[in-house]
Amino acid sequence: MDLVAVRRLAVRWPYAVIIGLGLVIVLATRPAPSEADAHELWRFVVVPDWLNNDVAYPDPLWDPALNFILGEIAREQPDFVLVPGDLVMGRWHISPEHISMMAEKYYGDWVKRIEAHDLVVYPTVGDHELGDDPWPAEKAALLPHFEDAFRRYFPLPNNGPSGLEGLVYSFDHRGCRFIALYPFEVDDDGEVRVRVTGDQLDWLKDTLATPAEIDCKIVMAHTPVLPGAARRSSSGLENENGLVSALWETMVANDVNLYLNGELHAFSATEMDGLLQIVSGSQPSNVPEANYLVVRVFADSLEVELKSIKTQLVGEPSVDLDPYGLDTMRGRHITISEASRKRGFQTLGSLMLEKRGNRISRRDGVFSQIDQYRKVGSVKTVGPGKHEDGYAYFTGLDASSDEYRLVLFEDGKPLPMSHRLHKDIREKGGGRYSHWGKHLYFSSSDNTDPYANGAVYTYQLYERRKI
Repeated sequence: MDLVAVRRLAVRWPYAVIIGLGLVIVLATRPAPSEADAHELWRFVVVPDWLNNDVAYPDPLWDPALNFILGEIAREQPDFVLVPGDLVMGRWHISPEHISMMAEKYYGDWVKRIEAHDLVVYPTVGDHELGDDPWPAEKAALLPHFEDAFRRYFPLPNNGPSGLEGLVYSFDHRGCRFIALYPFEVDDDGEVRVRVTGDQLDWLKDTLATPAEIDCKIVMAHTPVLPGAARRSSSGLENENGLVSALWETMVANDVNLYLNGELHAFSATEMDGLLQIVSGSQPSNVPEANYLVVRVFADSLEVELKSIKTQLVGEPSVDLDPYGLDTMRGRHITISEASRKRGFQTLGSLMLEKRGNRISRRDGVFSQIDQYRKVGSVKTVGPGKHEDGYAYFTGLDASSDEYRLVLFEDGKPLPMSHRLHKDIREKGGGRYSHWGKHLYFSSSDNTDPYANGAVYTYQLYERRKI
């Protein structure tokens, strides 16, 4: 391999190790910070849901806007860019051959676009890398093929738990440990569940046990854990049992500094138990804005800044333009006005987070008010109720869903499928429930009558407030 090819490989991926002629060459992909910025050790960028569309490269309609955005990200001079899922539209679920063909085109072109801007990327899997939610049985059966396609075009660190190598991974960089999770698990019934449990959770616990030279820990995944954040043009996936999830408890117990994700195509910052979840990103063909986070790393703190630029949506999307009849965004692209280009990305807010203890020492703009979840009172028993329809039962509550989030327990175990459509509670049951207004609509885990099956149903309220 000649030196030009070696350097191209170093541009494409965070590290490049070339073995040949008895030599091992390790190429660093970014220079050390300049003396002028010695107080800032280094920085990285976070841009979830990029692009969340199947876009060719080159593409004369998309290129002017996308090249401008990537050019501005490159001007930040990040050591690397984190992309927490939804790189493509990914509705490629006709067959394994369909997945392979579309991945070759659109993953391949996604990588070429990144290469053209000399950016180092660490992506992770979103629901669109798995064909987009929901996952009926025939689509869920294709998940191994979607996973293999992702691995083929994104050769990431291969240090995850058995069976999830290349999808779940970690890496250390200049005193920080970064961890990418895969929050899509197939249960015994073949249903795709949004959660991190079992071997992956055990691996996370081990990986968070860091050596002394690691002084910050950052976890990314596509889906939020803390619920109820703002969303735009999104199905609103979130991790099961969010407020009482073992995932959140593990991150808190192991002093994680930031949990970064996308999925919702809108910004929010939410805190619980001293850990901050930041949701960012947009959906270019549906949301007239592009944004990214710049995270500056200092000796004792992390500065997080949100930057945004307005875009214009052009063209009427139509599924008829997709020869497979699956991609509903074909026919639309984005532009950026000359006035917006001159202004560039605008800072919407920032905060300074101390590495030790996660104390926020400064904040402004969109970070001036952060949502916080706080447990309210003790566990209460579900009151008398009645059958509604199908598997659904309902009862009245004193607490409104406008002010509180409710976690429902069956015999002390949290029921994982909260905030579900009432139609799904009636038709599917399985422990699905919804706190709606001052009512609780719920089902038992085995679809028996919860008022006659001998199980005890209790709930815990959490207040969501601004701090």
